[in-house]
Amino acid sequence: MTDHTQLDRDIERLSHALWSAVSTLGGGAALELSRRFGAESRELRTGDFPGGRRAFAEQIGRLTIDELEEVARAHALWCHLMNIAEERQRLRTLRTRGDEAPDGLAAQLDALIDSGCSADEMRTLFARALVMPVITAHPTEARRRSSLDHLARITSILDERDVNGRSRAEAMLSAEVLAFHATEDARARRPTPLDEVENSLDVFRRSLLDVTPRIYRTLEDRLTARFGGTWVLPTFLHWGTWVGGDRDGNPNVTAAVTRGAFARQRATILNRYLDDVQQLGRTLSLSSLRAKGPFVELEKSLEIDRERLPEVAARARPRTAHEPWREKLW
Repeated sequence: MTDHTQLDRDIERLSHALWSAVSTLGGGAALELSRRFGAESRELRTGDFPGGRRAFAEQIGRLTIDELEEVARAHALWCHLMNIAEERQRLRTLRTRGDEAPDGLAAQLDALIDSGCSADEMRTLFARALVMPVITAHPTEARRRSSLDHLARITSILDERDVNGRSRAEAMLSAEVLAFHATEDARARRPTPLDEVENSLDVFRRSLLDVTPRIYRTLEDRLTARFGGTWVLPTFLHWGTWVGGDRDGNPNVTAAVTRGAFARQRATILNRYLDDVQQLGRTLSLSSLRAKGPFVELEKSLEIDRERLPEVAARARPRTAHEPWREKLW
Protein backbone atom coordinates (compact mmCIF):
# COMPACT_ATOMS: atom_id res chain seq x y z
CA MET A 1 0.00 0.00 0.00
CA THR A 2 1.32 3.45 -0.91
CA ASP A 3 2.28 5.66 2.05
CA HIS A 4 0.59 9.02 1.60
CA THR A 5 1.95 10.57 4.80
CA GLN A 6 4.46 12.78 3.00
CA LEU A 7 1.93 13.65 0.30
CA ASP A 8 -0.57 14.75 2.95
CA ARG A 9 2.17 16.80 4.62
CA ASP A 10 3.06 18.51 1.32
CA ILE A 11 -0.60 19.31 0.65
CA GLU A 12 -0.96 20.79 4.13
CA ARG A 13 2.15 22.97 3.77
CA LEU A 14 1.28 24.19 0.30
CA SER A 15 -2.34 24.89 1.17
CA HIS A 16 -1.34 26.83 4.28
CA ALA A 17 1.14 28.91 2.25
CA LEU A 18 -1.45 29.58 -0.46
CA TRP A 19 -4.22 30.71 1.89
CA SER A 20 -1.73 32.90 3.71
CA ALA A 21 -0.83 34.54 0.38
CA VAL A 22 -4.50 35.01 -0.55
CA SER A 23 -5.16 36.70 2.79
CA THR A 24 -2.08 38.91 2.50
CA LEU A 25 -2.86 40.13 -1.01
CA GLY A 26 -6.67 40.11 -0.99
CA GLY A 27 -7.63 40.42 2.66
CA GLY A 28 -9.77 38.30 4.91
CA ALA A 29 -12.84 38.59 2.68
CA ALA A 30 -10.97 37.14 -0.31
CA LEU A 31 -9.67 34.30 1.85
CA GLU A 32 -13.13 33.47 3.22
CA LEU A 33 -14.72 33.62 -0.24
CA SER A 34 -12.05 31.44 -1.88
CA ARG A 35 -12.14 28.80 0.84
CA ARG A 36 -15.93 28.77 0.95
CA PHE A 37 -16.24 28.19 -2.79
CA GLY A 38 -13.62 25.46 -2.57
CA ALA A 39 -15.58 23.68 0.15
CA GLU A 40 -18.88 24.13 -1.68
CA SER A 41 -17.45 22.83 -4.95
CA ARG A 42 -16.40 19.67 -3.13
CA GLU A 43 -19.92 19.36 -1.73
CA LEU A 44 -21.30 19.79 -5.24
CA ARG A 45 -19.03 17.03 -6.54
CA THR A 46 -20.17 14.62 -3.82
CA GLY A 47 -23.84 15.55 -4.27
CA ASP A 48 -24.15 17.22 -0.86
CA PHE A 49 -24.59 20.84 -1.98
CA PRO A 50 -28.18 22.04 -1.36
CA GLY A 51 -29.88 22.84 -4.65
CA GLY A 52 -27.21 21.16 -6.79
CA ARG A 53 -25.64 22.73 -9.87
CA ARG A 54 -28.36 25.32 -10.39
CA ALA A 55 -27.95 26.77 -6.90
CA PHE A 56 -24.16 26.70 -7.22
CA ALA A 57 -24.33 28.52 -10.57
CA GLU A 58 -26.63 31.14 -9.07
CA GLN A 59 -24.10 31.78 -6.31
CA ILE A 60 -21.35 32.27 -8.85
CA GLY A 61 -23.59 34.59 -10.86
CA ARG A 62 -23.93 36.92 -7.87
CA LEU A 63 -20.18 37.48 -7.63
CA THR A 64 -18.55 40.62 -8.97
CA ILE A 65 -15.84 40.45 -11.64
CA ASP A 66 -13.18 41.17 -9.02
CA GLU A 67 -14.51 38.42 -6.76
CA LEU A 68 -14.62 35.95 -9.64
CA GLU A 69 -11.02 36.77 -10.52
CA GLU A 70 -9.93 36.36 -6.90
CA VAL A 71 -11.58 32.96 -6.53
CA ALA A 72 -10.47 31.70 -9.94
CA ARG A 73 -6.86 32.79 -9.41
CA ALA A 74 -6.66 31.29 -5.94
CA HIS A 75 -7.85 27.90 -7.14
CA ALA A 76 -5.74 28.01 -10.31
CA LEU A 77 -2.69 28.51 -8.09
CA TRP A 78 -3.94 25.74 -5.82
CA CYS A 79 -3.98 23.38 -8.82
CA HIS A 80 -0.38 24.33 -9.69
CA LEU A 81 0.71 23.67 -6.12
CA MET A 82 -1.15 20.36 -5.96
CA ASN A 83 0.65 19.34 -9.16
CA ILE A 84 3.92 19.87 -7.28
CA ALA A 85 2.71 17.68 -4.42
CA GLU A 86 1.56 14.98 -6.84
CA GLU A 87 4.85 15.05 -8.76
CA ARG A 88 6.86 14.73 -5.56
CA GLN A 89 4.76 11.75 -4.54
CA ARG A 90 5.29 10.17 -7.96
CA LEU A 91 9.06 10.59 -7.60
CA ARG A 92 8.98 9.09 -4.11
CA THR A 93 7.10 6.10 -5.48
CA LEU A 94 9.64 5.67 -8.29
CA ARG A 95 12.54 5.85 -5.83
CA THR A 96 10.87 3.19 -3.70
CA ARG A 97 10.53 0.93 -6.72
CA GLY A 98 14.18 1.51 -7.60
CA ASP A 99 15.85 0.51 -10.88
CA GLU A 100 13.73 -2.62 -11.15
CA ALA A 101 10.50 -0.81 -12.01
CA PRO A 102 8.35 -3.23 -14.05
CA ASP A 103 7.74 -0.62 -16.74
CA GLY A 104 11.26 0.86 -16.73
CA LEU A 105 13.90 0.79 -19.45
CA ALA A 106 15.98 -1.88 -17.73
CA ALA A 107 12.94 -4.14 -17.37
CA GLN A 108 12.12 -3.79 -21.05
CA LEU A 109 15.67 -4.80 -21.96
CA ASP A 110 15.37 -7.79 -19.63
CA ALA A 111 12.18 -8.83 -21.38
CA LEU A 112 13.87 -8.72 -24.80
CA ILE A 113 16.91 -10.63 -23.58
CA ASP A 114 14.82 -13.21 -21.73
CA SER A 115 12.84 -13.80 -24.92
CA GLY A 116 16.06 -14.86 -26.66
CA CYS A 117 17.56 -11.64 -28.05
CA SER A 118 21.34 -12.05 -28.30
CA ALA A 119 24.07 -9.46 -27.78
CA ASP A 120 24.64 -9.18 -31.54
CA GLU A 121 20.95 -8.67 -32.13
CA MET A 122 20.92 -5.97 -29.48
CA ARG A 123 23.80 -4.17 -31.14
CA THR A 124 22.01 -4.36 -34.48
CA LEU A 125 18.80 -3.10 -32.91
CA PHE A 126 20.40 0.00 -31.43
CA ALA A 127 22.48 0.63 -34.56
CA ARG A 128 19.25 0.82 -36.59
CA ALA A 129 17.06 2.48 -33.96
CA LEU A 130 15.84 6.06 -34.21
CA VAL A 131 13.76 7.63 -31.47
CA MET A 132 12.81 11.28 -32.03
CA PRO A 133 10.35 12.97 -29.70
CA VAL A 134 9.32 16.30 -31.22
CA ILE A 135 8.82 19.47 -29.18
CA THR A 136 6.03 21.82 -30.21
CA ALA A 137 4.73 25.16 -28.96
CA HIS A 138 1.36 24.48 -27.39
CA PRO A 139 -1.00 27.43 -27.87
CA THR A 140 -2.59 26.96 -24.43
CA GLU A 141 0.75 27.01 -22.59
CA ALA A 142 0.77 30.65 -21.58
CA ARG A 143 2.70 30.47 -18.33
CA ARG A 144 5.71 32.73 -18.18
CA ARG A 145 9.13 31.46 -17.23
CA SER A 146 8.84 33.64 -14.13
CA SER A 147 5.93 31.49 -12.95
CA LEU A 148 7.83 28.32 -13.79
CA ASP A 149 10.81 29.62 -11.82
CA HIS A 150 8.60 30.18 -8.78
CA LEU A 151 7.21 26.65 -9.05
CA ALA A 152 10.73 25.23 -9.33
CA ARG A 153 11.85 27.14 -6.23
CA ILE A 154 8.78 25.98 -4.31
CA THR A 155 9.74 22.39 -5.12
CA SER A 156 13.33 23.03 -3.99
CA ILE A 157 12.12 24.51 -0.69
CA LEU A 158 9.98 21.43 -0.04
CA ASP A 159 13.02 19.26 -0.77
CA GLU A 160 15.09 21.30 1.69
CA ARG A 161 12.39 20.93 4.34
CA ASP A 162 12.49 17.16 3.85
CA VAL A 163 16.25 17.09 4.45
CA ASN A 164 16.83 19.41 7.37
CA GLY A 165 13.39 19.97 8.84
CA ARG A 166 14.13 23.60 9.70
CA SER A 167 11.22 25.91 10.31
CA ARG A 168 13.05 28.51 8.20
CA ALA A 169 11.98 26.52 5.15
CA GLU A 170 8.33 27.15 6.06
CA ALA A 171 8.91 30.90 6.00
CA MET A 172 10.72 30.58 2.69
CA LEU A 173 7.83 28.54 1.30
CA SER A 174 5.27 31.15 2.36
CA ALA A 175 7.36 33.93 0.81
CA GLU A 176 7.80 32.05 -2.47
CA VAL A 177 4.10 31.19 -2.76
CA LEU A 178 3.26 34.82 -2.00
CA ALA A 179 5.58 35.96 -4.80
CA PHE A 180 4.04 33.37 -7.13
CA HIS A 181 0.54 34.65 -6.31
CA ALA A 182 1.63 38.23 -7.03
CA THR A 183 3.21 37.33 -10.39
CA GLU A 184 1.25 37.82 -13.61
CA ASP A 185 0.76 34.48 -15.34
CA ALA A 186 0.53 35.89 -18.85
CA ARG A 187 2.72 38.36 -20.69
CA ALA A 188 1.44 41.82 -21.48
CA ARG A 189 2.15 41.08 -25.15
CA ARG A 190 1.65 38.14 -27.44
CA PRO A 191 4.69 35.82 -27.40
CA THR A 192 6.86 35.97 -30.50
CA PRO A 193 8.18 32.85 -32.24
CA LEU A 194 11.55 33.40 -30.56
CA ASP A 195 9.80 33.65 -27.18
CA GLU A 196 8.32 30.24 -27.93
CA VAL A 197 11.79 28.98 -28.85
CA GLU A 198 13.10 30.13 -25.46
CA ASN A 199 10.20 28.43 -23.70
CA SER A 200 10.93 25.15 -25.48
CA LEU A 201 14.64 25.40 -24.69
CA ASP A 202 13.75 26.00 -21.05
CA VAL A 203 12.30 22.48 -20.99
CA PHE A 204 15.71 21.17 -22.05
CA ARG A 205 17.52 23.26 -19.44
CA ARG A 206 15.19 22.15 -16.65
CA SER A 207 15.00 18.43 -17.41
CA LEU A 208 15.78 16.93 -20.82
CA LEU A 209 19.50 17.70 -20.82
CA ASP A 210 19.76 15.75 -17.56
CA VAL A 211 17.38 12.95 -18.52
CA THR A 212 18.92 12.14 -21.91
CA PRO A 213 22.33 10.86 -20.68
CA ARG A 214 20.57 8.93 -17.90
CA ILE A 215 18.63 7.00 -20.53
CA TYR A 216 21.85 5.90 -22.22
CA ARG A 217 23.50 5.11 -18.88
CA THR A 218 20.57 2.96 -17.76
CA LEU A 219 20.57 0.98 -20.99
CA GLU A 220 24.35 0.55 -21.13
CA ASP A 221 24.55 -0.54 -17.50
CA ARG A 222 21.85 -3.16 -17.97
CA LEU A 223 23.39 -4.47 -21.21
CA THR A 224 26.75 -4.76 -19.45
CA ALA A 225 25.14 -6.60 -16.54
CA ARG A 226 23.40 -9.06 -18.85
CA PHE A 227 26.02 -9.63 -21.54
CA GLY A 228 29.27 -8.45 -19.99
CA GLY A 229 31.89 -6.39 -21.76
CA THR A 230 31.66 -2.65 -22.37
CA TRP A 231 28.61 -1.22 -24.06
CA VAL A 232 28.67 2.22 -25.67
CA LEU A 233 25.42 2.72 -27.52
CA PRO A 234 25.19 4.75 -30.73
CA THR A 235 23.19 7.96 -30.69
CA PHE A 236 19.70 6.66 -31.37
CA LEU A 237 17.79 9.28 -29.35
CA HIS A 238 17.40 12.61 -31.14
CA TRP A 239 15.26 15.57 -30.15
CA GLY A 240 13.23 17.31 -32.82
CA THR A 241 11.30 20.56 -32.62
CA TRP A 242 8.74 22.44 -34.64
CA VAL A 243 9.28 25.59 -32.59
CA GLY A 244 10.81 28.38 -34.64
CA GLY A 245 10.65 26.38 -37.87
CA ASP A 246 7.00 25.47 -38.46
CA ARG A 247 5.57 27.76 -41.15
CA ASP A 248 2.17 26.09 -41.24
CA GLY A 249 -0.26 28.88 -40.43
CA ASN A 250 2.21 31.23 -38.73
CA PRO A 251 3.39 34.03 -41.03
CA ASN A 252 5.71 35.32 -38.30
CA VAL A 253 8.01 32.31 -38.64
CA THR A 254 10.48 33.53 -41.24
CA ALA A 255 13.89 32.37 -42.39
CA ALA A 256 15.46 34.87 -39.98
CA VAL A 257 13.42 33.45 -37.11
CA THR A 258 14.54 29.92 -37.95
CA ARG A 259 18.19 31.04 -38.07
CA GLY A 260 17.66 32.67 -34.69
CA ALA A 261 16.16 29.43 -33.36
CA PHE A 262 19.20 27.48 -34.56
CA ALA A 263 21.54 29.97 -32.89
CA ARG A 264 19.71 29.74 -29.57
CA GLN A 265 19.62 25.96 -29.72
CA ARG A 266 23.38 25.84 -30.33
CA ALA A 267 24.02 28.32 -27.52
CA THR A 268 21.91 26.27 -25.11
CA ILE A 269 23.87 23.09 -25.77
CA LEU A 270 27.28 24.78 -25.80
CA ASN A 271 26.57 26.59 -22.54
CA ARG A 272 25.53 23.30 -20.97
CA TYR A 273 28.76 21.67 -22.15
CA LEU A 274 30.77 24.56 -20.70
CA ASP A 275 28.93 24.34 -17.38
CA ASP A 276 29.50 20.58 -17.22
CA VAL A 277 33.20 20.95 -18.04
CA GLN A 278 33.59 23.60 -15.35
CA GLN A 279 31.85 21.37 -12.84
CA LEU A 280 34.08 18.46 -13.83
CA GLY A 281 37.11 20.70 -13.51
CA ARG A 282 36.18 21.54 -9.93
CA THR A 283 36.08 17.81 -9.22
CA LEU A 284 39.29 16.82 -11.04
CA SER A 285 41.64 18.81 -8.84
CA LEU A 286 43.97 15.82 -8.43
CA SER A 287 47.64 16.73 -8.20
CA SER A 288 50.20 14.83 -10.24
CA LEU A 289 52.44 15.06 -7.18
CA ARG A 290 50.04 12.92 -5.18
CA ALA A 291 47.83 10.92 -7.54
CA LYS A 292 48.87 8.09 -9.80
CA GLY A 293 47.59 7.85 -13.33
CA PRO A 294 48.35 7.53 -17.05
CA PHE A 295 50.60 10.57 -17.04
CA VAL A 296 52.57 9.67 -20.17
CA GLU A 297 49.56 9.62 -22.49
CA LEU A 298 47.96 12.57 -20.74
CA GLU A 299 51.12 14.66 -20.97
CA LYS A 300 51.47 13.90 -24.69
CA SER A 301 47.91 15.04 -25.19
CA LEU A 302 48.56 18.23 -23.24
CA GLU A 303 51.65 19.00 -25.33
CA ILE A 304 49.52 18.84 -28.47
CA ASP A 305 46.93 21.12 -26.86
CA ARG A 306 49.61 23.64 -25.86
CA GLU A 307 50.95 23.79 -29.42
CA ARG A 308 47.47 24.20 -30.91
CA LEU A 309 46.23 26.76 -28.37
CA PRO A 310 49.26 28.58 -26.93
CA GLU A 311 47.24 31.54 -25.61
CA VAL A 312 44.83 29.26 -23.76
CA ALA A 313 47.73 27.20 -22.43
CA ALA A 314 49.44 30.35 -21.14
CA ARG A 315 46.32 31.31 -19.19
CA ALA A 316 45.76 27.80 -17.90
CA ARG A 317 49.24 26.86 -16.69
CA PRO A 318 49.40 29.24 -13.66
CA ARG A 319 45.97 28.06 -12.51
CA THR A 320 46.51 24.35 -13.11
CA ALA A 321 50.06 23.73 -11.92
CA HIS A 322 50.54 19.99 -11.26
CA GLU A 323 46.85 19.44 -12.14
CA PRO A 324 47.00 17.78 -15.57
CA TRP A 325 43.38 16.61 -15.64
CA ARG A 326 42.14 20.12 -14.89
CA GLU A 327 44.52 21.59 -17.48
CA LYS A 328 43.13 19.17 -20.07
CA LEU A 329 39.63 20.47 -19.46
CA TRP A 330 40.73 24.11 -19.59
